[in-house]
Amino acid sequence: MATLRYFAYGSNMLRERLVARVSMARTVAVGVVRDYRLDFAKVSVDHSGKADMVSSPGGEVWGVLYEFDSDQKAALDRHEGVHYKARGVVVAMPAGDETACAYMAEPHRRDPSKVPYDWYLALVVAGARQGGLPAAYIQVLEATTFDVDGIEDRASRREALAALADAGMTSVLDEVRRHAVLTKGE
Repeated sequence: MATLRYFAYGSNMLRERLVARVSMARTVAVGVVRDYRLDFAKVSVDHSGKADMVSSPGGEVWGVLYEFDSDQKAALDRHEGVHYKARGVVVAMPAGDETACAYMAEPHRRDPSKVPYDWYLALVVAGARQGGLPAAYIQVLEATTFDVDGIEDRASRREALAALADAGMTSVLDEVRRHAVLTKGE
């Protein structure tokens, strides 16, 4: 069976989150896509911001390279939704460059004023830690502005908290919130 390489740079970096969507995902390596930057301007159906990669000369987006059977891509497409499109990117890794797909938002689905919900940012931070991304990059993620989701029974929030629990990283949500309070109080 053919395999597909997938570069996760948002909430899907957390292995438990991705495996709930694509059961056969296997971690390949940590890597970086150059000349792009990370932001949270992709407008979600819940009206918050989700992770996106946008062209930016000199920028870097770190993430986790996964591999899975290509017949599972349709399942990931469904989870990512119609407003993200899979595009080819070059992922630089210590063992050499690899071509992979990464999901990027359609331009009409971007709003630079959007910020992620706290639980979504916690997934991204947890995935970055779990994947072993550079400490300086993780610190930038931890300092990201967010909103607290006022709907505690939101299905996507419950799924996120379950993924954090499965990864043994439920404390990351509190740490993200605490870091924001400390940053604002400085």
